[in-house]
Amino acid sequence: FFLMIRRPPRSTQSRSSAASDVYKRQLQDVHDDTTLLYIFRHLPGYVEALFALKVYLRKYFLFVLERWTSSPNMRVKLRAFLFVRKIAQISDTSFLEAVIKRTYVTMVKSAREMSWRAFEGLIFMINGFVELLSIDIDTSYYLAFGFLRQLAMHTKAVLKQKTKETIHKVYNWQVLTSLRVWLKAVATYPKEEQLGGLLYPLVEVANTLLHLYLSLIHI
Repeated sequence: FFLMIRRPPRSTQSRSSAASDVYKRQLQDVHDDTTLLYIFRHLPGYVEALFALKVYLRKYFLFVLERWTSSPNMRVKLRAFLFVRKIAQISDTSFLEAVIKRTYVTMVKSAREMSWRAFEGLIFMINGFVELLSIDIDTSYYLAFGFLRQLAMHTKAVLKQKTKETIHKVYNWQVLTSLRVWLKAVATYPKEEQLGGLLYPLVEVANTLLHLYLSLIHI
């Protein structure tokens, strides 16, 4: 298994077959950090070959993404992110869109519960995600607009029936994480031709959520 990673076959087809074989026989059962770090260190070298067999590319991607969000080990998170970034860098527009979407959704879902240690990992993931957005700023703008619109509609629905129970649907770590992500993204790419055009709707959503949170005091 380790020799297979160190000395991959030369042809794309044989490298793809080797990578799929590693996934089926080994990767699904790996949980300890030492082995994960070793595998993640070598996985980027297989990315181009995996594009020839996208069903396994998707499986590798989802496996690594899950470890990126769930592992408390920052070295594992870093190696996992480098693999995700490698995929994003050589993807076409449609596949890049899928990568960014899945990365964002997985990251936000992982923020259900929070502790000081988990918060450190969350900030690391947000910084990494914002870096991914720079690969194709037009695609990132399109996706950011959609996610912000979704958040705004969710908030608007809560406003129609403002009770303690409904407010708690947007008063949680996942919504706060989503807001933090886009605030960071717009601050990082503030020009009009980047994500600057999202500043006004973002501020509107943030302001509405702030007032909702404050209204909990009086309910």
